[in-house]
Amino acid sequence: MIKIDINGEIVDGGSTTFNINKSLFNIQSAVYKTRPDIKCILHIQTPSTTAISSLKCGLLQISREYK
Repeated sequence: MIKIDINGEIVDGGSTTFNINKSLFNIQSAVYKTRPDIKCILHIQTPSTTAISSLKCGLLQISREYK
């Protein structure tokens, strides 16, 4: 996992050797700028998440934690 700030600067590179996708981050940063209540955005592209996301019910938020 790579942690980046709102400006796209790497805060924690983690243990991966992958880079961030700047064009995708531009979309996600727009969400952060318009929704300051959102604390995390995950972008996952695996066959399993794609399949579940295409179901009528989609991905269900079954757990929340507020601080």
